[in-house]
Amino acid sequence: MRRRFGNNRDQNERVFNIEEWTPRTELGKKVKAHEVTSIEQIFHSGKRIEEREIVDALLPNLKSEVIEIMSVQRMTKNNRKAKYRVTAVVG
Repeated sequence: MRRRFGNNRDQNERVFNIEEWTPRTELGKKVKAHEVTSIEQIFHSGKRIEEREIVDALLPNLKSEVIEIMSVQRMTKNNRKAKYRVTAVVG
């Protein structure tokens, strides 16, 4: 079964305010203190981005849209395992 979503689900998108954000990780605290100013610095350091607000703070104009959601299944010895495959455009 194939379903396509042409509408944009982020029509009532929320606006990120860095002043109201309380970071939980060391990297998040550095981003809020403006010690880390680009996502390239994070990639070069090899650290993991564990909070979505880090990306919201460094890339404020990032948009995303889900193009397709598809159910996929595989058989195991005991039963079927169902998962979803999602195609999204981010930019």
